[in-house]
Amino acid sequence: MSPGPSAPSCTRGGVPPPLRVTFLGTAGSWPTKDRSASAIAVDLERELVLLDCGEGTQRQFFQSSEPLDIYGPPDAEEMVGRALSMGYFTLRFPVTVHPMQPGESVDLDGYSVRTSLAAHPVPSVAYRIEEAPRRGKFDAAKARSLGIRGPDFGKLEAGTPVHVGASIVHPADVMGAPRPGRSLVYSGDTGPSDDVRRLAHRATVLIHEATVAQDIEAEANEWGHSSARQAAELARSAEAKALFLTHFSSRYKELEPLESEARVIFPGSRAARDLLDELVHYP
Repeated sequence: MSPGPSAPSCTRGGVPPPLRVTFLGTAGSWPTKDRSASAIAVDLERELVLLDCGEGTQRQFFQSSEPLDIYGPPDAEEMVGRALSMGYFTLRFPVTVHPMQPGESVDLDGYSVRTSLAAHPVPSVAYRIEEAPRRGKFDAAKARSLGIRGPDFGKLEAGTPVHVGASIVHPADVMGAPRPGRSLVYSGDTGPSDDVRRLAHRATVLIHEATVAQDIEAEANEWGHSSARQAAELARSAEAKALFLTHFSSRYKELEPLESEARVIFPGSRAARDLLDELVHYP
């Protein structure tokens, strides 16, 4: 997982902009003619996060001088170090590696990242990206009943106490309870996993691998992968709001059978395609 700078955006009427998820590649173990290597970009407004930076995804990095932070499994530092030692070149930007143990979390700029162990033969973790809680809803009727008028509405909504005669009205007097931010969970490579299910509990978006169809899922599970059916079962059990399938085996030229298999269990399941661009709004 690699965070980097993103273009600034603004809010409209106090509503934050949508979270943008772009599937840069949806292939399984290797790219195909129709699918690039697995990679997902998540635009969090303040930063751009890349999940699974498959071959070719990093090409644009060489046009940047911005620092690059890489968050990964416990052996991430060793893996990145080996990759950087394989050629004769000079990086134009600093790279900092942050190994994360399963279950560990880190607070970043306006969001947090939490990990869980994935069910895979090699060290692998799943990630949950979660925005910081939002302010509660502004109760305009209550504000009026307390004597708030004109520009003082805006001051209270912005978090500034205001005077009403001899009294002071505080934002907490007219604001509801904080509301949870949006959350996105990415399974990475994994077979069916209770750890991933717990990580995905009530996630706004779950992106789960679906390497194969259910007819060969037993074989896939032995290699640490899931079927579309199993991904849908996990999404339903976790009470996720939306499910996107990815990481498809090259044996599947068409994805409708996998999508249909998942929709039997989790209606609305979608098989991601390369360059699918999805906006995730606040509920």
